[in-house]
Amino acid sequence: MVFSAMRENCFRAQTGHRGVEKKGNAMTFTTFVRRTLVLPVALAWLAACSGYHGSNLAPATTLQSSASMPFALAPGATSLLYVSDQPSKDVAVFTFPQGQSMGTLAVFQPAGECVSKSGNVFIANSSKSNVLVYAHGGTKPTRTITDPGYYPLGCSVDPVTGNLAVTSYTGTKNAGGLAIYARAAGKPKTFTDASIPHMSFCGYDNAGNLFFDGFTSKHAVVVGELPKGATKIASVTLDQSIGVAGGVQWDGTYLAIGDVTASAIYRFKMSAGKGTKVSTVALKGSKYVDQFWIQGTQVVAPDYISGNVRFYKYPGGGSPIKIISGFTAPIAATVSP
Repeated sequence: MVFSAMRENCFRAQTGHRGVEKKGNAMTFTTFVRRTLVLPVALAWLAACSGYHGSNLAPATTLQSSASMPFALAPGATSLLYVSDQPSKDVAVFTFPQGQSMGTLAVFQPAGECVSKSGNVFIANSSKSNVLVYAHGGTKPTRTITDPGYYPLGCSVDPVTGNLAVTSYTGTKNAGGLAIYARAAGKPKTFTDASIPHMSFCGYDNAGNLFFDGFTSKHAVVVGELPKGATKIASVTLDQSIGVAGGVQWDGTYLAIGDVTASAIYRFKMSAGKGTKVSTVALKGSKYVDQFWIQGTQVVAPDYISGNVRFYKYPGGGSPIKIISGFTAPIAATVSP
């Protein structure tokens, strides 16, 4: 598996290294993607090689993922946590917030996840160019949403209209794009922007405005917005720089954007295309969190490098309050209430 080989070579070559060389690593990654069309989140290993910093964990409840268990929804279980474990080709399911393992769902290359108001779970199946839809607690997809020409990475469901947004870092023509599916079905309306050719993760706010992050052709992190009813992507400026674009989610009041290399989530007050940072949520102990998930007063942080999923207080952050171990390389999470 390419990710395992990259991880092994990464740590063998870079143990003890403390310099951050984002530009060079990103260039190497881009060449790799164009030649092999491997899911762009492989950037995680390359960027993390140059920015890895060890850290000490405070005491926390540690659980073990049971990937071999058959999926069976426990009687009385309500909220469920879904975790994409990419190299294992499955999505692990747990009760939330208890963290009891319910089993796994087989997905060829699971990436970003999101959930609708009714509890349906959407899982980007990247290399298959589609999004799989599961009912809450369901063991088989109820339907498949195709994303032709792209390799989907992130998704979000509009709480106002039920529309599904899907972001892609890359596609068959190298650049990625944004696809909007009316009521999460049918053929999408696709948006592209030359200033954001590589889109990462996305999130709707409570008013139906969509925010997403990504990279320019020169690998600078940028943030865009598709305002409700708009036909064109608008640029967003932030007063906080971001090293590597991570998850994007509206927390009910502020826009939360992850900085993968900083192991942090920044909360922004949004107004007229500008984001003003109001606080930082530190994810102590984590090394590389791609797509986090905020659920009430907790945030779930899958760590692609350590193979753990950590729970933190939100928006307090700090040391984890619970850890689920036993993953290969978890990339994303969502909670179906």
